[in-house]
Amino acid sequence: MNNECYILTVKQVINHGVSKELMNDTMSVFKEVFEMPAEDLAGIYSEDPDRSCRLFTSSNSYASEDVHNWRDFLRHPCHPDLDACIQQWPEKPTRYR
Repeated sequence: MNNECYILTVKQVINHGVSKELMNDTMSVFKEVFEMPAEDLAGIYSEDPDRSCRLFTSSNSYASEDVHNWRDFLRHPCHPDLDACIQQWPEKPTRYR
């Protein structure tokens, strides 16, 4: 494996040996992120697809969609060697890192 950073998308984890406690704690941190005050979220919000860490809403085709599927995304680089990417992650909430 090379040293590039990859994007991690968490959708669902089933029967992979991940404890319920870890999954619940992870979901709790995600909830903390999306419940932060608007001024904190504004610091990571971006419509720039080249920005490595960004919060964005819906899709690039939102304006042209007949039916909107509203969704918020937090996207950032991730790699098994987290030191390469973790400094780009949001600083709040502190336990996110």
